[in-house]
Amino acid sequence: MRGASHCPLDGYADATITGKAFAPALREAGVGLRTGQSITAIDRQAEGFRVQIAGQASVTTRRLVFAGGVWIEEMLRWIGVDLPVICRVSQVTVTERMPPLFRTVLGAASGVLSL
Repeated sequence: MRGASHCPLDGYADATITGKAFAPALREAGVGLRTGQSITAIDRQAEGFRVQIAGQASVTTRRLVFAGGVWIEEMLRWIGVDLPVICRVSQVTVTERMPPLFRTVLGAASGVLSL
């Protein structure tokens, strides 16, 4: 390596890869995961939350994990949490595997890259 830079404020994670990595560990730890389901209501209760899933019985849980990507700000409002989120282009980039086009790729996790 000839050089590097570090900024404690920068960060990048591919949501698809991250989710696929966390899911097996969470299941092994006994965490119930529900994906691809439409939520119609979330009600706070003394001991947690009651979650109504479209077309199914409600589920009661002590904790919720919102994994909504760019929609997380809106989702958190369902339970009264206001968390401003800034969406950057790299947060929503997901592609299918294809043959390589370039030997070297230069990218920027935040900010604009121009030559």
